[in-house]
Amino acid sequence: MLSVRTSARALLFALIPAAVVQLVLLALSRSAWDARTFLGLPGPDAILTLFAVQMAICAALLFGAHSALRHFHIYSRWAYALAGAGSAATAYLMEARYGILASGPTSGTWIAAAIMPMLAGALSGFLYSQLAGIERLDAPPDVATGHSEVLHGRFTGPVRVRTSLGAMSLAAVMPAVLIAILSSSIFQFGLTDAPPAVQFALPARVFMSAMFMTALPSLVMMLIVHHTARALGWTAGIHYTVLGAGYGGLFALLAAPFIAFISATFLLIPAVVIAAITAALYRRFAGLEPMPLPEAVVVADVESLVDADDPARHSHSILLNG
Repeated sequence: MLSVRTSARALLFALIPAAVVQLVLLALSRSAWDARTFLGLPGPDAILTLFAVQMAICAALLFGAHSALRHFHIYSRWAYALAGAGSAATAYLMEARYGILASGPTSGTWIAAAIMPMLAGALSGFLYSQLAGIERLDAPPDVATGHSEVLHGRFTGPVRVRTSLGAMSLAAVMPAVLIAILSSSIFQFGLTDAPPAVQFALPARVFMSAMFMTALPSLVMMLIVHHTARALGWTAGIHYTVLGAGYGGLFALLAAPFIAFISATFLLIPAVVIAAITAALYRRFAGLEPMPLPEAVVVADVESLVDADDPARHSHSILLNG
């Protein structure tokens, strides 16, 4: 019986998407916390404590979902993504019930406000199943290590990079993260005299705007990069990085004439770097799979089972009529 391993390290890395969403929501509501307290703590201390409580809730629910899936021997990445989304929805309801949401939605937006946390939870579940790995529960433990292994031996057959929608979705968020970091670094020099609420909210708003503008183009670019690598027979991470940089530069040059007030050089360099990182990230999380075997042939006439260079393929049989 196969199950996903229990790994504290994988859990910590899997919480990164949920942490990013919580930080964005807290940054957008920074001005509201100047007059609010949490557990008796004011201002930044309240925000930090609230963030820690929210991440503890997310971690506990995600670990509980993993324990339930492990009990029923479910190890599918899609199952873990759905479990992560369900855990995030449960955390959202708990935080709304006890008044510890990062930013309280207005009337009529409670369901819409849960979409971002649920997407982050789905990515967290997918990340955990990817990073933790799979083990066989009924396998005998290894004498030297004391741990059981899924399979023994090595596979030497042909492989290819998997087509993974979860890995593409995770990689599609990376351009928004990098654009937010780059823009906040550029505009931070002009915000030295701005209120703290503005300094915190600007990167968060840039991240949200960049994510909605770049998510779909990033998915399309990753499909092009992935299938180009498959056509060329490339599987290494450096191959995906080079292809991502090449396509990123090509798309930047094609888009430059249609963008006013921005030079092609200013657009080219970030596009190449961001596309290369996005492609490398997809390769890291997609993984490998064996090349599929040829499709089975349905035979109605046994005599047609001849090779392509057989003389029967190049001549016709003669049937006397009469």
